[in-house]
Amino acid sequence: MKKIILITVIFVLGMVNFVGASEILLDRVVVVIDKEVITWSELYKAMEFEMRKELSTLDNKERVKYLNEYGDLFLERMIDMKIQLIYAKKHGISISPQEVDATIVDISSKNSLTVDEFKARIQQEGFNWEEYKELMTNQLIISKVVRLEVRNKVLVPDEKITEYLNQNPNIAKSVVVRLRQIFISAKEKKSEKMALAKDLYTKIKSGEDFQALAAQYSQGSNAKTGGDLGYVALDDLNDRYKKEITNLMIGQTTLPFETNDGITLLQLVDKKDPPSAKQLKEEVKEKLFGDLFEKEHKNWIKTLKEKTYMEILL
Repeated sequence: MKKIILITVIFVLGMVNFVGASEILLDRVVVVIDKEVITWSELYKAMEFEMRKELSTLDNKERVKYLNEYGDLFLERMIDMKIQLIYAKKHGISISPQEVDATIVDISSKNSLTVDEFKARIQQEGFNWEEYKELMTNQLIISKVVRLEVRNKVLVPDEKITEYLNQNPNIAKSVVVRLRQIFISAKEKKSEKMALAKDLYTKIKSGEDFQALAAQYSQGSNAKTGGDLGYVALDDLNDRYKKEITNLMIGQTTLPFETNDGITLLQLVDKKDPPSAKQLKEEVKEKLFGDLFEKEHKNWIKTLKEKTYMEILL
């Protein structure tokens, strides 16, 4: 009999003295999913790796506070990953070592490094190379599963494109902008959330990737697509958004600003004169595809959870 456990996690990291991952023995099982488990050590190592830049300058007390703040969100993300990996295993979906190596070569090249230099950098940050490759393998497997089971099945019919154009007539005659967004809900602890937003702005200004930070920190519905809002007519933006991006150059990001329900950072990705009919159709199709893919992916994961035995042991 399948069993669904509502995920309400109190992340008790305050009991742990945070030092290097290799010095920590966190081997208690925290989640059971079918016959698979997520342990404290697995959860901690994943959080430490994903947030290594943020954690590197913090003392133990600050690290505990930081990880507590994002513990629930990160655990739920790990559960989603584990469920997708279980699905892949059951359906014989895998990634070859050659595919992993090719991806690492590509990442190294994009960072202007050789593979040996990239490997050295990972190890300098305190991480085991084989564990990094395992993490990369899992990410590639999930990407493949999602492509096969969700992305390849998402279709945008022409009538939906026509409907969108009819509902957004300004997009055909207005300057069009493409924006990315990081949204942080600030219904409570507004000063702390603004501090986080300012920290993210500093990271972006220093060269960190907006899309990666949006995927990690944004609470907007478009977080999984790197905060991409797609192309939108400048005339259709609300007055506050329009004001904030007025003087931006392509690639620049606004300072964090408050809205009714939270704090927002916007990045101007592209800016175009009114497009041709063909360009407009392709851009609208891309936007609708992204929106539909996000919705279908969430529904697919929800369905997997409903069919999966899961228990939180916290």
